[in-house]
Amino acid sequence: MTLAARRDFDGAEASYRRALSIDADAWGALINLGDLNDIRDAPHNALPLYVQAYEAMQRAYAREPQRIRPWQAEVGVLIAERHLAVREVAQAEAWYRRVLSQSPLNEHATAGLAQILQARGDTAAAREYCASLAERTGASDGCSVILDR
Repeated sequence: MTLAARRDFDGAEASYRRALSIDADAWGALINLGDLNDIRDAPHNALPLYVQAYEAMQRAYAREPQRIRPWQAEVGVLIAERHLAVREVAQAEAWYRRVLSQSPLNEHATAGLAQILQARGDTAAAREYCASLAERTGASDGCSVILDR
């Protein structure tokens, strides 16, 4: 990450690719490559890297849950948001549901899924997701609009 911070993007990319040649499941390197593509204004190239990182996290979770747990849901939400940005609503919904199957109290995945459900007219399900989250964790900014209706 130091090379990228110094804006040596080519050097950073080479370093991340070397890491992947050693370990194809180097999920951190995959995330960083995705970030580089975002910096280079190529989000369409970043999304597959984030998906690969998520899958690598799945495979490595049993070996390193402490390192992966804080990142995996966030990467899944990022993937869902990227799908939404290009109007791939079904894929976004699937990713939000996938995140929630592993992290049922994830505020961003809950709010994202609830917003999709509400947009397609399933307000009851949207409210149910948000109410359940609020009951278990307290108020959620992402769900406040849905619950206030």
